[in-house]
Amino acid sequence: MTNMPNPSQENPEGLPEIQREIVSAVIFSKDGKILLGKKVKNGVYSETWHLPGGGIEQGEELVTALKREVNEETGLEIEEVEMMDDADGGTSVKTINNERVFVRMKFNVYQVHLEQNASEIQISPSDEFSEMKWVDANDLGSIELTPPGRRLFVKYGYIQEAS
Repeated sequence: MTNMPNPSQENPEGLPEIQREIVSAVIFSKDGKILLGKKVKNGVYSETWHLPGGGIEQGEELVTALKREVNEETGLEIEEVEMMDDADGGTSVKTINNERVFVRMKFNVYQVHLEQNASEIQISPSDEFSEMKWVDANDLGSIELTPPGRRLFVKYGYIQEAS
């Protein structure tokens, strides 16, 4: 997470800024596991475990974007989704069209409950991920999650922070 500033951090280099609205899904299997993907190097929060999701295209509805992104990244067709959290955001420095920009992101996180156990679900990860796996909720605290992912799982009690 070397290139990822704190979400409250200002634009330290005075780079051009863009705003991105992001959708992601906490996908639960019937046996209570959560699907995560490890991003390849050089992306936002590279080499950390992510929730499936991505950016909303211009004019796209949030749920439509979520279904598209989940399908593109996992091969899963999801139907029933429920808003979980839309109170977090983050920042990143990214190169777009050979120009470094400071990206401010707003996260819209949905939950999805599948009717199969994790071992029965066929996943087809996109090339954005070096790996994808089902994680037991009790193990979330022991893996390197994205900072927003960690904050989300702490907020909802899946990870207990040391006091």
